[in-house]
Amino acid sequence: METTRSKGNLQNLIPIAVVVVGGCEPCAEKMVTQALAQGSSWQDVDETLRILADMQKRQCVIKALGADTVARMEKPLAAGRSTLGRAKPGNAAAGGGCGCGEDVNLLPVSAHK
Repeated sequence: METTRSKGNLQNLIPIAVVVVGGCEPCAEKMVTQALAQGSSWQDVDETLRILADMQKRQCVIKALGADTVARMEKPLAAGRSTLGRAKPGNAAAGGGCGCGEDVNLLPVSAHK
């Protein structure tokens, strides 16, 4: 069976990668929350974060981006992972009615400064 990925799914996942490489922890949290709210599966967001963590370890990436940039990815990756963990299906904190993810009002990625 062939798996197809929707164009919208990539539109939700690529911003996660951009803000992680940019080193922005709050943005990583927001982009993970936004991706889930816009229909990306928990598994797709998890896979995105795993790919970023793997890429961070590769020598070619370290050489291309520089050690400082790669090191700056660590905290946003952890923030994204933490946010995703709270949203994991079956996690009591995920859908406990706290409303913490309901009013996420995000600027487009292009508006980030």
